[in-house]
Amino acid sequence: MAGGSRSWVREGLRIASIVVLVGAAVSYGASVVSSVLWLNLPLEPLEIQAGSEASDVLPARPGDLRGHNLVLVTFDTTRPDRLGLYGNRAIQTPNLDRLAAEGVVFSNALATTSTTLPTHASIMTGLYPHRHGARVNSRNSLPASVPTLAEILEAEGYRTAAFVSAFVLDAKFGLDQGFDHYDAQTDHRGVSNGYFERSAARTTQAALAWLERNRKRPYFLWVHYFDPHTPYKAAIQFEEATANLYDAEIAATDYQLGRLLSAVENNEERGSRETLVVVTADHGEALGEHGEQVHGFLVQEATLRIPLILYASEGLARGWHVPTRVSQVDLLPTLASLLGASPPADIDGVDLTQPVDPGRAILGEAVYGQAHFNWAPISAIYRERWKYVASPNPELYNLEQDPTERNNLVESYPLEAAALARALREQRGPAANRTPQVTVDLEPDEIAALRALGYLASEQSPTENAPANTSAALPSVSAGPPAGEANRQSLDPKTLLPLFNELGDILVGLDGYETHSPLKRAVLQAVGGPLFKDRAELIAGLEAFRSEHPEFAPVYAALAENYEAAGRTEDAARATERFSEIISRGDTLADDEPR
Repeated sequence: MAGGSRSWVREGLRIASIVVLVGAAVSYGASVVSSVLWLNLPLEPLEIQAGSEASDVLPARPGDLRGHNLVLVTFDTTRPDRLGLYGNRAIQTPNLDRLAAEGVVFSNALATTSTTLPTHASIMTGLYPHRHGARVNSRNSLPASVPTLAEILEAEGYRTAAFVSAFVLDAKFGLDQGFDHYDAQTDHRGVSNGYFERSAARTTQAALAWLERNRKRPYFLWVHYFDPHTPYKAAIQFEEATANLYDAEIAATDYQLGRLLSAVENNEERGSRETLVVVTADHGEALGEHGEQVHGFLVQEATLRIPLILYASEGLARGWHVPTRVSQVDLLPTLASLLGASPPADIDGVDLTQPVDPGRAILGEAVYGQAHFNWAPISAIYRERWKYVASPNPELYNLEQDPTERNNLVESYPLEAAALARALREQRGPAANRTPQVTVDLEPDEIAALRALGYLASEQSPTENAPANTSAALPSVSAGPPAGEANRQSLDPKTLLPLFNELGDILVGLDGYETHSPLKRAVLQAVGGPLFKDRAELIAGLEAFRSEHPEFAPVYAALAENYEAAGRTEDAARATERFSEIISRGDTLADDEPR
């Protein structure tokens, strides 16, 4: 068996979801380091600057910005309460603040989930993830049959270009649809932990070069900045000027936004068309809220609330505040309407230039843990003052009185909870609660890129029953195995996150004692965190954790990769087999979504 075990392990790891040993340790579980240094930032209610005029709808009419250029800027992993325009006095974001003061600010905008690919797909399609099909980073791509904003504007005569800053948005995953130019070049330069990303400075430079060549025809330019994502490391001048490293990343990205806006305004002065500028985020960041260090596993406000600003030098009211609850899915129909184009008929978003039904429901989901570890999916529904979270341990919040979700009212208001649970099931449908199946194949170098980004990269190949990208209909969602009622409580991501964070604390030591920065080593020593002088010590630490938690699937993925790296291929094979056994027990929830 020894001779063939290496190939067996490689094949096994194609079935398993692999814990990224450096990037993911810091990104998804390093609670020891994060809690001591800077990551525990409690969610704050948003404060909009005094003097803004309020409106329930966008103060514009359909077609008011016909012929305008469109510049869409998405900040990755940016929580609105950390921005100056929403009340953070400890940060300098002058470019965002100026856009807000001279444009329209939405104070109640929501992401559809809290990972990068599905949220950007929702922005570009006006569909919730369970409908557009690109639900999981690295596992799915957007089907070619789903119309995008770029395709709509391309048909209107727009030049279209995108400049994205992380491999997770590579053209391979389908968001290049409708773009004449899609620039997803990433590399290792100047980025810690070997991240496959591109700095905001380099992304901006590439976008500026394109702008210089494309001033005459109307254009749609999308610029994505990944910098606020972990690891948080900005230029020293921004770190010295902010209260924490997360804010420093946002401030540094705001500076690059200023460079981009200057070029857009310069083009207008040189005879280009007026421009509609939209700035938003793909999702937020937990920063320790509800036991989550970063994002992906829960549907809490810290990760679903996003900034949203619209600005135009002409044709759009200035200094307005829209408190209406809106979703990313509303961007496509709203932008198309403003620019005089027609959105697809069968989408989830609404045109925000028109009055919004006050009883409208907005949805959110988190299938990250389900896709990688077969944990329970989590979904949410917002309606009026209420937010209901469907999971093995359901939650109900009155967001008017409790905007930071401190008081779960599910037992105090059972009728409201039951009504929202029914509405959520009806709107999502039974298929939305099934495990998302793999619809994209990855090459070895692409797997390495996703690992380096700190994602739990799947190495699966598409299955025979995966949604086809050539269908004229919206993608279907393949069914996972049915759930067992007894497994529900143990599979709630909220209850599993403390173990995941503890595993992350162990994995912080992966890169070796000698290669730790003096600061990281000092912090780990001060708080009693694990330090490993070599891989053998790390493996011993993982084995001790496994002994205490033998049914916790992620530890076997971590062990498999470390055994393989240490040349212990038979042990790696056994760990992979055990991982697959645990996540294949039929634990996935089925049609009877938890109440």
